[in-house]
Amino acid sequence: MVRRLAAVLAVSLAAVAVLAAPVQAGTVQTQSAVNWIRTKQQPDGGFEVAGFPGFETPDAVLAIAENAQTSAVWSETQARTAVQAVKAGGTGPNALQYLDDFASSGINAGQAAKLIVLVTEPLGLSSTAFDPRGNGAVNLVGTMDSGYSAGSYGELAATLYAAIANAALGRPVPAQTVTLIRSAQQANGGWNYGGDPSGDYADVDTTGLAIMALVASGLPKTHLDITQGVAYLAANYSSSGGWESFGSFSPNSTAVGMMALTAAGVDFSTSAWKGGGGGYVTPTSALLAYQQPSGEFPAWGNTFGTSQAVQGLLRGWLPLEPAPSGDVVSVKISGGADVSGALTSGDIRIIADGLGVVSVVGSGTVADDTGPASVTFGIQRLWFLPVYTGQVAADGWTAQIWFSGAQYASATRTASGASSWFDFSRWPWTGRSVAWSVRDGA
Repeated sequence: MVRRLAAVLAVSLAAVAVLAAPVQAGTVQTQSAVNWIRTKQQPDGGFEVAGFPGFETPDAVLAIAENAQTSAVWSETQARTAVQAVKAGGTGPNALQYLDDFASSGINAGQAAKLIVLVTEPLGLSSTAFDPRGNGAVNLVGTMDSGYSAGSYGELAATLYAAIANAALGRPVPAQTVTLIRSAQQANGGWNYGGDPSGDYADVDTTGLAIMALVASGLPKTHLDITQGVAYLAANYSSSGGWESFGSFSPNSTAVGMMALTAAGVDFSTSAWKGGGGGYVTPTSALLAYQQPSGEFPAWGNTFGTSQAVQGLLRGWLPLEPAPSGDVVSVKISGGADVSGALTSGDIRIIADGLGVVSVVGSGTVADDTGPASVTFGIQRLWFLPVYTGQVAADGWTAQIWFSGAQYASATRTASGASSWFDFSRWPWTGRSVAWSVRDGA
């Protein structure tokens, strides 16, 4: 299962800042919103008040699941139990049974991806054998994968959800998909629903989803595409707080904007993220001020606005961090750092060519015993001689290492080696031995 976004420190556009705190689950505001959503449940168990099958119910499911959480650690059991307890008329079908019927009706790749992101993975249900009714399983992953072609899963929104779904499943996002998403960005930093990079109109909802998809895909939060996306959100932020759609305050756009900024590591509790300025109303304050006494966040006569508002306020499941690569690293410097363990973020790849030259490239973070440790590997082939370079930062050490003589075991996809290294940062200069290995989980 993918790791949740748990860090309390992240890099904003200008400085390191504490991220804006989400609203606590089960508070009066979120509980009243969920209570309102429950009143809109249809006899079939779904929440499709606008008449578009599968459009509103997945988001309603996630809103109910998020509001049921009682700790910072995501509980699939609490999520699943809360959703199963909401039955039409008190004894009728629940939303999962409705979604079972919907999935069995013949859905496309984007719809399958959305179910994976909003329903099966957060609730701990099978994404390859989705069958709440017990009347025949649906392979949502297979449906999603069958719609893949040259990076695309259909419309841009479908591709964005598929990127997030792959991360939620713990799978790498296809490189062509990341390229396609990036190539759809407009010069203004935003994305539009049609995925047109040459247009001059973008929208907050698609832009926010694109930022979340790129972060979930493993793009660094400081990447230009992400910071330009954040700049678009800043440029289109309303002076009265939040974001608008078609000239009016939008709970959907505001919620997605909040999730996107959180994904990008941006603190929106003050106006610093958008260049400062007085009279700043935070998106959280603007969204809560928009809530009606009934608990509803009105949006186009459906449940969608209220469901997404709950998600934006709580941010308990979305946004997602990149799935761990499965890489395992060990770097031991005599008298210095000893970093061993699986990467918690990042990716290191091993490539062996026909001549036996082994490339080890990439970087990541290891959960070292004394805290996070960063490791970086690289290779430059100097004519016929491979020379490996790397860096380890841990336990107060920052070591630049030159590796050579790498060995490779194809059965386990493991590269290893040893070298000598001189610590020129400390006097007297001391020669140290370095032993290293990388197992490529990809």
